[in-house]
Amino acid sequence: MIYNSKLYDGDSIELMKSSWVKQFAQKDNFTRHNLPITDTGVTNAGSYLEYQLTYVVPRVLKRIYPATPALELFSVSNEGTLEKIILNRMKTFSGSHYREHEQKSNPNRGMITVAYNANGMRIEDFEASSEYKEIDLLRAAQMNDPLDASVIEAHDESYKTAIDNIAFLGMQDEQGNTLVEGLLNNSQVNSTVALNSTYTFDSASNNGVTMWNDLKKLYNALIALSGGQQMLWPDTIVTSPKVYGYLATTTYGTGTSSPTNAQNYKTIMQMLKEMLGITEIRATNRAVGLDTGTTDRLCMFNRKADNMMLYIPQPLKFSEVAKIKFNYSIDSMFRVAGLNIFRNSVFGYLKVC
Repeated sequence: MIYNSKLYDGDSIELMKSSWVKQFAQKDNFTRHNLPITDTGVTNAGSYLEYQLTYVVPRVLKRIYPATPALELFSVSNEGTLEKIILNRMKTFSGSHYREHEQKSNPNRGMITVAYNANGMRIEDFEASSEYKEIDLLRAAQMNDPLDASVIEAHDESYKTAIDNIAFLGMQDEQGNTLVEGLLNNSQVNSTVALNSTYTFDSASNNGVTMWNDLKKLYNALIALSGGQQMLWPDTIVTSPKVYGYLATTTYGTGTSSPTNAQNYKTIMQMLKEMLGITEIRATNRAVGLDTGTTDRLCMFNRKADNMMLYIPQPLKFSEVAKIKFNYSIDSMFRVAGLNIFRNSVFGYLKVC
């Protein structure tokens, strides 16, 4: 989800595309309508390149890779494009309103305070470069292989993989010190919603009722922590691929006596969506082995933009294509601060497996 922001620097993409095409001065003699490519040389290759960059690249940049679900889950902000630090906005509230006669008897009543996490989120720069030869591009054009789009796709996948890892697990500096925590390993989690499952989620001993009760316990704890504010209620689950599989295949009646009603035939995943209002359930390897090295983690949270935001101050930006003799190179960069969780009452953990 994009929150008044973008995942790509559109101007740089257009600049990169035009500079790539300009490397083939003869391209104007041959329009893209003459495709497919033949072996007539640079002219055809230039037209082919223009076609790929005009029609293929936009499709590449819209792709969400299976191993990187974070960009589909979190709202994104480009705030702080030229800054070095983003303020960590996690906050807690205390106090409430009281009637006048109550405040007279206790002057402290009616005082509301807001406490902020004082840490800033350092913005980190990431850069990458690719090089290739002119003969590589010409051969790719003859074989109808979009080398140009593939190069961009490689940068794009690296970008999304890095963002995904940072959103879920945070970032460390050169000495291994934590710069920002991720959603799945956040020390600010409230102890009342950091729970251990009472049941081992495995294929040998699946018990749907016990599995459901563990998940419902976490859900109810988050509802209690939210003070009943519906905007804070959990709507999303992220967990390991193995646990995701158990949620998708274990029915409520599994491990009990013969099912006696329709509910017993429903999977735990169906019940989470239908009864608790969980709208998204995703799997990621980032949740594997987070607890004691062997225990996977399930995170239940509310992903609304008012509750958490993924900060990418500089979205993926491409350089112009540089040509030196018969060699080409293209660079890309982005800047990221990480996931900013505004309230610690919107996420909780269940240690499973």
